Amino acid sequence: MKLYRHGILLILLIFMVAGCGKYEINSTPIETKQNISKKKIVFSTHRVDKVTELNRLADEFMKKNPDTLIEIEPIADLDRIYKARLAVNELPDITAITGLEPNSPDYFAPLNDLGFTSDDFALPLPMMDGNIYSLPIGVSYDGVVYNKSVFKKAGIAKAPTTMKEFMEVCKKLKEAGVIPLALNAKSKWPTTWFVRRYPKMKLDNPQYEVELAESDKLLSPDSPVFNILKNLRDMYKQGYLEPDITQTDWEQMKKDMAKGKVAMTFLGSWLISQLTDNGAKPDEIGMFPFPEIKCIYLDNDVPYSISNRSKHIDVAKAFMKYLWQDSKISNAIGQASPFKNSDNELNAVKELLSFNIPAKFMGVDESRYSEVIMASRIDINSVCYEYIFSDTPEKIINDYNERWKAGREKIHNNSNYIKSN
Repeated sequence: MKLYRHGILLILLIFMVAGCGKYEINSTPIETKQNISKKKIVFSTHRVDKVTELNRLADEFMKKNPDTLIEIEPIADLDRIYKARLAVNELPDITAITGLEPNSPDYFAPLNDLGFTSDDFALPLPMMDGNIYSLPIGVSYDGVVYNKSVFKKAGIAKAPTTMKEFMEVCKKLKEAGVIPLALNAKSKWPTTWFVRRYPKMKLDNPQYEVELAESDKLLSPDSPVFNILKNLRDMYKQGYLEPDITQTDWEQMKKDMAKGKVAMTFLGSWLISQLTDNGAKPDEIGMFPFPEIKCIYLDNDVPYSISNRSKHIDVAKAFMKYLWQDSKISNAIGQASPFKNSDNELNAVKELLSFNIPAKFMGVDESRYSEVIMASRIDINSVCYEYIFSDTPEKIINDYNERWKAGREKIHNNSNYIKSN
């Protein structure tokens, strides 16, 4: 009997010792006990490269509000994770979103009481039933982002304004031993700037994709997308793009561009801070309009919303207001401020706008275009990659046009197609 009692005591002692490393005897983590009375919220962000800066802002807020606890959650694959969480309505307190949907009020809290109105922002905020449900983290201007020191090394005195001049610049850059233009085609999403955003700038037509959805051809001979694809294919043949597009790496490209191994890429002004984070000096990075466009694509960057299921909506709203006041968050991540008349305009953006090409908001309802894309089973960002590499580029164009036409016919024959897929 005594041996039995000793055995029981020994087992209890083993469990107690095993738990002493992390927990107190009552099994409550020490760290949790210190914060148990605090109101905790999670701020989920797509800016995985700016976690340090966002943590600094969170620390500042918590010092002013000691009863709060802010956790910054970086998410690399925003689109996939956000949609998965939205599907089961398990969103963090504050989250980056991919855009507002008609049923957004079912998931998000109105932000009208933060003290901001749509008129405060450079671009109109999406409103639903008179309510604001999201705030943009900044605004972005599209253009050619380039390394000024590389241009100087290659003897290039001014930015090209025509495609002929652009090709001449690429020739000089190649002769100087650098990659003239990074396409990042393997990653696919960067080619969005060529196949979706460039056409609207080229034509100065925000309705381009709306009108395209009513056409039987996705890539007609006079299509701005078709024309830019031909230019890119020529550039690849002449060695003006990455030597092996199949092995391009987005993160490595930023390092190479910061170091002067890559001269240009066609993206948004949001890229600038990522280049400086990789070692580029702020005054080394500039921007100019892509040649022969009629307007510059101006857009709100990724918006953020508050889940209406947050246990501490009051804290979430207070923290969000703190971040957006005085453009703290856009300053911290190196983004152009979303507010009107802000004094934090990037020098590269000032250079871009000095070409006197108007910057315009191009956001319109493109649901019809998206519907056709889905019905056609087309990944529009793949066309760039496929066309450049194909030995029979005409076949690629014909294939995409046939799939596009079939998708339109499918929708026409069954108006409920998208709802059932």
